[in-house]
Amino acid sequence: MGNTNRYVSGMILAIVVVAFGSFYFLHGAIRSIRSNTEFDMSYSMPRPKGSLYNFIFGLDGREIDRKEIDPFKDRMAAQKAKAEAAGVGKELPKIDPKKATPGVAKAAAPAATKKPEVKVNVVDAEPQSPLTAGEVAEQPLPNAGANPQGVVSAQGHGEAKKEADTMSAAQWRALILGQPTKENVMKLIAAFNDKEVESTTLYLIMNDLMQSSNTETQGLGLMIGQNIPSLKSFSIVSENYEKFDAATKKDADAYLMSYMQGSKLPILALALQSGDNQVVARAAQVMVAGLEQAKNGKNTNSNNREDSGRGVIAASTSKVYAQFISIFQGLVKSSDSTVAGLAQNALTQIQALSNT
Repeated sequence: MGNTNRYVSGMILAIVVVAFGSFYFLHGAIRSIRSNTEFDMSYSMPRPKGSLYNFIFGLDGREIDRKEIDPFKDRMAAQKAKAEAAGVGKELPKIDPKKATPGVAKAAAPAATKKPEVKVNVVDAEPQSPLTAGEVAEQPLPNAGANPQGVVSAQGHGEAKKEADTMSAAQWRALILGQPTKENVMKLIAAFNDKEVESTTLYLIMNDLMQSSNTETQGLGLMIGQNIPSLKSFSIVSENYEKFDAATKKDADAYLMSYMQGSKLPILALALQSGDNQVVARAAQVMVAGLEQAKNGKNTNSNNREDSGRGVIAASTSKVYAQFISIFQGLVKSSDSTVAGLAQNALTQIQALSNT
């Protein structure tokens, strides 16, 4: 009986101790939660910090072996390696434009365009059919320059071609009129022969030079006509003839008389049929003067000296000049008395040559 009472008393005492400890534990936990705005918790294991708890479960005095691990370390290393493999952040090599690959430069260069061949029909020195305006084109004769000073050198020819690649008609005119020199005129002539300058530009510059009051500048315009004989050249000299001084008129006379050569007679025939009476009268004067020389058996060469050899006046007079009869017969009826008188004079001389 006594043992039973002691056992029951021990059980009751143990229950009381446990109940008291539980109440104290819960009371401390609730008070800690209410007094702090944030939980004062350990991240290793959630537990309240109190004197009894630390006494029972605290780690004071114990050695803790811990190793801190960064979960993002491996991910950052992988991203960096991927960026390096893609070339991000590397400085690209600089390319020197002067050091181009020979093969690429050759492929990029445009193929040289072959210039079209130009066929020129040379007029026979002794034409066998009547000359009319429709039979002879108003184009310069090839290699028909009479003045040795107007011959264009190969060097000037090449230089003119280089400048013509970049010079417009306005630039050519500004160059020649701004610096009227023989060298610049020779470049213009060479560029024209290379089809780099149009005929309209050439003849405009030629007329501008002859409009000048300077005799040397007028002579440069005459140089163009000497190197490029044509109906237009003949007309420009004829229209500006009265502006020349005595010395320039003498050179102009020699130039105009050069159209009495057999190869240039077709151009003279066109001038006689021109709509400009001033040009027609000048062409008729040239024909009359040439017929007088032929009648007297005189020939005038390019240096204006008489000789019996080859010169300005065509040799086969009876056949060549007879073809001008129809042209002068029409001019005799002209309303311009000067033209009509010159035409009649020319007809008379042609008939006299035919009877000899």
